[in-house]
Amino acid sequence: FSCYFMTKLLESGHYSFNNVCRWSNNVLGEDLFALGKIFIPINVNRSHWTCAVIFVEEKRIQYYDSMGGNGGIYTKALLQYLKDE
Repeated sequence: FSCYFMTKLLESGHYSFNNVCRWSNNVLGEDLFALGKIFIPINVNRSHWTCAVIFVEEKRIQYYDSMGGNGGIYTKALLQYLKDE
């Protein structure tokens, strides 16, 4: 996904599936859930980049942050997105 995905998903700090509901249509003719991994770049406070990875087959979301953040708000939003999708 684009670096704007999480910004739109959590617009104004609130989860909004409607902002991204069509994004999965751009997955190169693939079913989103047929992919092995989905990488989501995340810009935290316009000053720090992190990354979340959805491991589809393992049904796991991993958050990577070089500054040690846990990314709870992002992983919860991604889990809800997958449920809504």
